[in-house]
Amino acid sequence: MMIGHLLTRTCTIQRWATREPDSEGITRPSFSNVATAVPYARQEKSGRYLSPDDSRQIEYSSVAYFAFDADIQPGVGDSLGERDRIVDDDDSKTYYVVGVVDQVGLEEFKKVLLKSQ
Repeated sequence: MMIGHLLTRTCTIQRWATREPDSEGITRPSFSNVATAVPYARQEKSGRYLSPDDSRQIEYSSVAYFAFDADIQPGVGDSLGERDRIVDDDDSKTYYVVGVVDQVGLEEFKKVLLKSQ
């Protein structure tokens, strides 16, 4: 099944790079671009997802769909700053990636759970 024609939006995927204390001594994450103009589709749909890694309930505010080869990762830890994020090219909204699922198990597409910034 090809889903390319359904991916009507584009975004920039950003990955947590380094954390350095700023002049006030506060550690803030910095991000670098992994890929730009990445096709995707997004639905504003909130819910909870049971993490298969540690059985935690993860809340999300949107669901996005990407081609299976998109380099997007959920990250580690509880900090949103340590996760990939996407920036929508059309409306400039930023979302943190809280989960990535091969929904049908066939490596056709990635279902990505997002939390708005």
